Amino acid sequence: MAASSVRLGIEQRVSFDGGVSFGQTGPYERIQGKAHFAVDPGDPRLDYIVDLDLAPRNGDGHVEWAAEFDIIKPVDAQRSNRRLLFEASNRGGRAALRMFNDAGGVTGRRAMNMVEADAAAAAPRNEAGSGFLMERGYAVAWCGWHGDLVSAGGNVVAYLPEARENGRGVRGRVRQELIADKDGVFSVPVSGETRIECYPVLDRATATLTVREHEGDRRVPVPDDEWDLAKATRDRASGEMIVTPSNTDLHVKGGFRPGWIYELIYDTEGSRVMGLGSVGIRDFVSLLRYETADAAGLPNSLAGSIDRAYAFGSSLSARTVRQFVYDGLNEDAAGRKVFDGIYSHSAGGGRLFHNIRFAQVGRYPRQHEDHGYPSERYPFAYVPVPDAFGRPTDSILKRPGTDPLVMHTHSSSDYWQRHGSLGHTQPADGADLDVGERVRMYYLTGALHAGGEAEPSDDYVGQQAPNSVNMSPVLRACLMLLDRWATDGTPPPMTRLPRRADGTLAALPSMLICSLRTRRATR
Repeated sequence: MAASSVRLGIEQRVSFDGGVSFGQTGPYERIQGKAHFAVDPGDPRLDYIVDLDLAPRNGDGHVEWAAEFDIIKPVDAQRSNRRLLFEASNRGGRAALRMFNDAGGVTGRRAMNMVEADAAAAAPRNEAGSGFLMERGYAVAWCGWHGDLVSAGGNVVAYLPEARENGRGVRGRVRQELIADKDGVFSVPVSGETRIECYPVLDRATATLTVREHEGDRRVPVPDDEWDLAKATRDRASGEMIVTPSNTDLHVKGGFRPGWIYELIYDTEGSRVMGLGSVGIRDFVSLLRYETADAAGLPNSLAGSIDRAYAFGSSLSARTVRQFVYDGLNEDAAGRKVFDGIYSHSAGGGRLFHNIRFAQVGRYPRQHEDHGYPSERYPFAYVPVPDAFGRPTDSILKRPGTDPLVMHTHSSSDYWQRHGSLGHTQPADGADLDVGERVRMYYLTGALHAGGEAEPSDDYVGQQAPNSVNMSPVLRACLMLLDRWATDGTPPPMTRLPRRADGTLAALPSMLICSLRTRRATR
């Protein structure tokens, strides 16, 4: 067996968006199933993966795992633009069609063309939206990499192996910060989210629970008789509280205080080898781009039709593609470049913090909680820049032979909450940094982290109404610029960012003083 291999188990092949034809590209099809991976744990390129040596081996001595995949491609490959857009899924979802196609309803030119169409034939479709990517001939793909998701049937999940020691799952101690956003919550999963797999609590006697209102407040122990390991639900008919013992749920008997931080520290077991998820991205895209068939001889549906491949990510998945490049995974097992370009949107200054024991992949420091969780850590920039604490100089791009071109966009939220300035300032003194010739970075002024909506969603918890700026037109333009850059070398417009040198990037106290002066002057 080679150093790595992929088998694709196709479970469904159907028409996409009801078989509608997209411009010159024609109709699309959707292929879904499960990818089966195997790697040689002795491969020196993978020696950075935590606990790979403790993962179970197959008969050939290799480590195996699987992941859900989803491919949307032109039925006639000859009518494609020979481009693959891979989205590093955010918590198992698929955002690319929403962010580039405004999917979720009929929009754009297709909506206008339907005005005079028969009402029955013009029934709204949700899959393709405006059809932007399809009309331009892109193949779009997803493959699960996020290894602690609960499979819900429609999300793209990775099924990663657990590290084992002395015949059982490795053991350790974890810390969780849990918050309820409303009154009447009596239990929550110890992972903090129903869509995230929980690390089970091994022993209630050795677990501790504290509560505090703000991050910097003193931690106050919750008395033992006021909490338990259980799931609390209410009977719909009688309204009676039903409490069921559970080693993956925290039950606060009087109910959680909304907004307060509950910190649970406990012993657990069953750590997954999370670093393999990104290796799966490498091998899946490499197969689609370069191989005629998978390891079992099944023909590759995209064989011979991909000249350029791009990775896209937003928020968590934007940090994922940055980490992917940093870890050297843009070179496949055969030494070939995987992605010609990456598009990282709303990553802030972070990378992915997943290659650790008992990783919590989707966790990150927020305005209120998890301030101590290190999703932002050096190096932040794509180019070499010294660290403020004297560690060896490092950067995200450091392999000229296989490094991709980079498109990177910030929203305003990424400066306020996600440390966006770290990607273009010096860590030691905050001075402006040249982001490099292979990088274009733009600031989308006023935009929200996840994009704007005409009306806030029902679960919106912000104090002020959100900005409704739609970022999709800019994202579409940036993708086209990235493709032109990778295809014929035409560089996009120069990087445009707030800068310390001209006062457009300032520390928070300075901004507040400026705001107060402006308000006084306009009274």
